[in-house]
Amino acid sequence: LVAGRDTRWFALRRNSDGKLAVSLNNGEFVKEFADSKLEAGKWTVVACGMDVAGRKIIAYIDGKELAAVDLPEDFKLSATSELEEEHDWMFTNYSYGGVFHGLVDEVQVYDRLLTPQELAQIPRPQN
Repeated sequence: LVAGRDTRWFALRRNSDGKLAVSLNNGEFVKEFADSKLEAGKWTVVACGMDVAGRKIIAYIDGKELAAVDLPEDFKLSATSELEEEHDWMFTNYSYGGVFHGLVDEVQVYDRLLTPQELAQIPRPQN
């Protein structure tokens, strides 16, 4: 999942080891979550929140919190709200030609970081 057609200011992906990775500013900042194996062919609920002002990223897989990530003190998001294409969300990362192959259901984007209680209320799949 990628946000920002030009700057790719936010991206979630499954890396070559099958782990969840988040990248910001077209890969200038990348965090791979060590305990986040995403199994191919299995429905999984992935939730990721970012608070730029609070310098924090948090991710959950099927309701289980992964490590919280602290952003560097000097971090600035590259997206600018004046550009319409920076509001685009897509399943193709034009930086390296990565494309999501699979099924997606119920993508939700919020304008704030959800609380742990709100994240815990996201329904989990019945595999």
